[in-house]
Parts: sequence; C-alpha cells; structure tokens
Amino acid sequence: IGGLTSFFIYRRRKRRQLKAELERFATMLPPFSQFSKDMRKATRQLHDIKTDEQVSGYIKKLDEDFRLYLIRELVVPALQVSDRQVLREIKREHPNIYHEYKAELHRVFTELTKAKNDNAKVKVKDCEDLSFLSRKLAEKIHEMKRKTK
Repeated sequence: IGGLTSFFIYRRRKRRQLKAELERFATMLPPFSQFSKDMRKATRQLHDIKTDEQVSGYIKKLDEDFRLYLIRELVVPALQVSDRQVLREIKREHPNIYHEYKAELHRVFTELTKAKNDNAKVKVKDCEDLSFLSRKLAEKIHEMKRKTK
C-alpha cells in the first residue's frame, strides 16, 4: 500500500513539474493568435519551397507550431511526449474537446508523423493540406474553449 501511494504521489509531482515547465512556452499573444501568426509566416515561406530539405523543415516547423498551440491552449505536454500520451492528457484534462475532436486530433497527429518520417514522398501540396488540417482543428478547439469559458 505504501509503494502504491508513493507511486501516485510521484506521478502527481511529476505532472505538476511538467505543467510548471509548460509555462515557459507562454507568449504575449493569446494561444490562437500566436498560432495564426506562426501559420501566416509559415504559409509565406511555403511558396518559396523548392527542395526536399525545405519541405522537411516546413513539416517539422508545422508540427512544432501545432504542438506549441496545444501547449498554450490546453496546457498539455505536447512537445515532451508521444502523440498517444498527448491524446491521453487531452482526454484527462479536457474531456469535452477530446470526445468532440478525437478523430481529427488523431488524424492530424498521424498525418504529421507520416510526413516527418517519409520526407521523400511529401510535396508542397501535402504541406498545404497539412497546414489546412492543423489550422481548422486549432480553430475548432479555440471555438470550443471559448464557448466553455
């Protein structure tokens, strides 16, 4: 019983430390505004992409921007953990958002992971599609968060 109790205390302490660490990702702009700003900047760069290395860099930047949005908006450790653990944290902390957008969250994470792992097949059109998917999902999450406040 003591070991089980100490395990739960340890997990709770680690979660608090992780959430405290997430505060360093805060910006002056609200989360959705910062994400929109980052996406506009990335979209301008999208038209200048010519090589596979640039496509790879764009996909990595898009993934990072989306995860940073999740960190700022939902306060989940999206950069530090796997996709599955991010979904689990969203389910725990924001069950309404999770149940409403579970399929879309899973799709965006899956598509971004596929694109990062298989750079040779990713084209500029795929980058545009991923950008559109992540932006639409961020808009939906923002709207739901705004309704619940």
